[in-house]
Amino acid sequence: MEDKRTLLERAKFLSENYAGQPIGDDDFANGFILHNRENRVAILDVLHAEDSNGGEIAFEDMRKAAERAELIGRLKDTHQKLLKAGR
Repeated sequence: MEDKRTLLERAKFLSENYAGQPIGDDDFANGFILHNRENRVAILDVLHAEDSNGGEIAFEDMRKAAERAELIGRLKDTHQKLLKAGR
């Protein structure tokens, strides 16, 4: 059985099952900072691949897509800043 959830949906699901509450976007971004360069690149690659596989966005999913795009932008900015800092 193939899991059709996105990386962020899986992270929220696992967090809810193990910690009792789903991980928020800020918590995901804070955890992203702790990863090494290779893991950050892998996370960004997975998020990019998920976005490029999607087709049209249903009207009711537009807010979710906008929040996801904003989070991905934050993660990319954070990654660039960490690279400049030598991490």
